[in-house]
Amino acid sequence: MQKLIFTNDVVLALRDEIAAAEADKVFVLADKNTVRRVVPLLHIDSAIEIVEVAAGDGNKTLDAVAGVWKILTEKGATRRSLLVNVGGGMVTDLPLLRSRGAYGLSICPPLCSGQSMPRWAGRPG
Repeated sequence: MQKLIFTNDVVLALRDEIAAAEADKVFVLADKNTVRRVVPLLHIDSAIEIVEVAAGDGNKTLDAVAGVWKILTEKGATRRSLLVNVGGGMVTDLPLLRSRGAYGLSICPPLCSGQSMPRWAGRPG
């Protein structure tokens, strides 16, 4: 079941959702720009693993998906793990990342939508 959460406190909402998932491990997937600019603002627990992918539409490939799966496998991800996708574009356009039975949570800041995304991600827009 999908759930939309509208909040002014994304840090608290993220903590609540992570706790509710009762996952064995938690991973945050974000592109290079988002890891640098947004992930620090989330104040995530140090036990959460960051999986960083290259930014940009040119990196939306099956090789990129395979690379993420390889990293998740090496870090011990299971069907009971939670993958938190943070950002827009590259990260949310990789729908193959969710396997059957796996938990997934996407955080797409308002800036990641429409015309403002290119500018926010450091690209001319």
